[in-house]
Amino acid sequence: VFVVDKIFISDVQFPETTSLKSLCQYPNSRVIIPMAHTTLSPYRAWSLAISLGFLTVVVTGILRFFSFNANDPYFCESTLNSGFWLGSNNWQPCGCMLASYSPEDISTCIPSSRRILLVGDSMIRENYNAWGRLLDSNFTVSTEKHADHSMEHGNLRVEFIWDPYLNSTGALAALTNQITARDRPAITLVGTGLWYLRYESTNNPFIKWKNTMDNFVKNLTTDIALKSDLFLFQPTGLPNYEKLDENRKATFNRTIINEMNTYLGKSTKIHTLNVAQSFNHMMQTLTGHALDGFHPSEKVSATQINLMLNMRCNELVPKVPPFNKTCCSRYPSPNYVQMILLLFSIFVLPTIVVLTFQRGSAYSNTTNLPTGKGKDTFRALTVFLVVIAFCYLADRTQVFGKQNKYWNLFDFVILVSISAIAGFFTLKKSEKYQPFLNRDQTDEWKGSLKIYHSLTISSGWMQLLILIYHYLGASKISPIYAFIRMLVASYLFISGYGHATYFYKKSDYSFRRVASVLVRINLLPLFLAYFMGNDYLFYYFSPLVSFWFLIIWAVMWIGHSYNNNLYFLVSKILFGACATYLSTVTPGILESIFKVFRLIFRTQWDLKEWRFRILLDIWVPWTGIFVAIAYIRLSEREFLSRDAFDKVRKYSIIASILGILSFLIFEFSCKDKFVYNSWNPYISFIPILSFILLRNSSQSLRRVHSKFFGFIGRCSLETYTLQFHIWLAADTKGLLMLYPTTLRWLNFVVVTALFIGLSHAVAEVTGTLTDWIVGPRTKANMTLDIADLGLRPRKYH
Repeated sequence: VFVVDKIFISDVQFPETTSLKSLCQYPNSRVIIPMAHTTLSPYRAWSLAISLGFLTVVVTGILRFFSFNANDPYFCESTLNSGFWLGSNNWQPCGCMLASYSPEDISTCIPSSRRILLVGDSMIRENYNAWGRLLDSNFTVSTEKHADHSMEHGNLRVEFIWDPYLNSTGALAALTNQITARDRPAITLVGTGLWYLRYESTNNPFIKWKNTMDNFVKNLTTDIALKSDLFLFQPTGLPNYEKLDENRKATFNRTIINEMNTYLGKSTKIHTLNVAQSFNHMMQTLTGHALDGFHPSEKVSATQINLMLNMRCNELVPKVPPFNKTCCSRYPSPNYVQMILLLFSIFVLPTIVVLTFQRGSAYSNTTNLPTGKGKDTFRALTVFLVVIAFCYLADRTQVFGKQNKYWNLFDFVILVSISAIAGFFTLKKSEKYQPFLNRDQTDEWKGSLKIYHSLTISSGWMQLLILIYHYLGASKISPIYAFIRMLVASYLFISGYGHATYFYKKSDYSFRRVASVLVRINLLPLFLAYFMGNDYLFYYFSPLVSFWFLIIWAVMWIGHSYNNNLYFLVSKILFGACATYLSTVTPGILESIFKVFRLIFRTQWDLKEWRFRILLDIWVPWTGIFVAIAYIRLSEREFLSRDAFDKVRKYSIIASILGILSFLIFEFSCKDKFVYNSWNPYISFIPILSFILLRNSSQSLRRVHSKFFGFIGRCSLETYTLQFHIWLAADTKGLLMLYPTTLRWLNFVVVTALFIGLSHAVAEVTGTLTDWIVGPRTKANMTLDIADLGLRPRKYH
């Protein structure tokens, strides 16, 4: 918003105190701004900062991709040569995500009758044992250590050739005598080194090892290596010297091991062969070695074979969402419609917006570019599509890195504490009397998922907790999962409360009302579903609240002229609740509805998941409806006046505290989240009502609200949806990384700021696009609107 010291309409100069509203009588007039006296308002400064930050991130990401990652666009070399442990169990390559392969997954990428070939010393033998544990839960390690071994699982065969010096003719023959493609191994791993140090320590072990490797690599030409789909050398392992016995400690010379690995890297690079240097990085932890100090632990061996499977299989598995296998894998190419939309969103629309931004310039006066309300709509469409395009760029290309999620209690406590502190230091007290569930509370508590223009259905602090929950992958922690489930139930409770209140008080059941709410809720997820290749139900919250809105609209609309009759109203609400439950649990009803959608729209929706989502919170929206009706009727009879409420305040506080404590005790007593899910539909309303009573138990609490939580609350529908692709990644399975994955907290700060800024931008423009699609909210359109000008008058002294 620019600050203007003088306003000119045509050739008439008006005083500085002229109201912009009074200018509406001049429909054909043009505002001329003296640019020398303009300043940026806080809102415009915020928008400019977000725009510059967004542009910087995109440009640096693209430059990084085409410069630093030009030789490794799919992170194959990064997977081979680098990585670190997230916690103690999750290996994280730099820039991409590993998936955990099961025997069933392996069968989809390794054809039948193909084999895994392992050649080398006892380090490679541990790799063979890890294959056995993966493929067969009853696998037992053979007591015959210095011998060849093999196993079969289904059509997959795993072979281990014992050759600790890599000098036997049998090993080389197994690698080279592969006549047909069917004979070649799917994965080959070769390794040696420690046996030279252990048993040739007095005869210059490095020279002997070097000569052997030179001869081996010479015979193993690149063409032969390509006869294996994936051919890797394992580097000589670095022992844990604190665990070694004295004999091994004396012979396993660290300097010689480093020389071996350096030479192996140079030699194989000349012959375009690959060394899995990350195998050694995996062992550089306190738990990376077995008790003997030089063999890898079972965890490390399992991680090594999983890394090889990711390198061999990620490119071959079906390319369908979620794309959580990003190491050594290409994303599907965009279809021609997506390509046109990407080019249009990134280049054409922003160019037109830049041109139309030049207010008062000679150029903008001589073109037919959009003006006024059309300009606002055009800009809104541009912002909306650019953010959609960024979602595609972030989560359907390798321009930005991805990282697996990592649960850490310390991180959870830190993030929750920061959010709580920010909320506390932005508390604001209202001076006037505040009623039950006032608007400031709805921005703070109900305000996160904005459903329509005046009422919202979530909360800032609730949304922050859900975002942190998703970011850290805390769903496996049963008490946290139960608490988050209760927060989701709160959204639906407030949805029922808000919609029932609106329909009861306004009696507005018009098509425009229904269309406005549904468009506002679904515009973003529908565009994302098409653009990102997901189905609509994947963004489950928007479909869920849309479903409940339609149910509430239908129940309140049927016989709405009799809604003042309490008995009639309660009866039809009870009937609606029972009908909804029965139609959900009765086999065949939802199946028929989904079949119709499949035939008409060719959808592939997951019926089991949809039924689960509805039944999980089946009664909570109805509780919200009953609370809304009860509150309105009691307020009409002044039963909730200040004096009347004071009489029961003490009892309501006691009941609220008991309700919240009982819920906390119960959720911590549930052994897992599946037990809690069975109880959630019947108990989730208890902490919700308890919180409402406690939050409204006194005027002091009603008058206080948090500006920070309200700030988050005003764009929560957008944060809930956009988090799938531009805060999280891989369709919520991972995290988006703008910078190297080792800079974890820097990534978090920058990505979070960008994510919140873009969510706010989309929240603003979605309202504009909704009005454009379903029509303006007012019957008479103003000829000259302050929103079109973006100006406000101000005196200069």
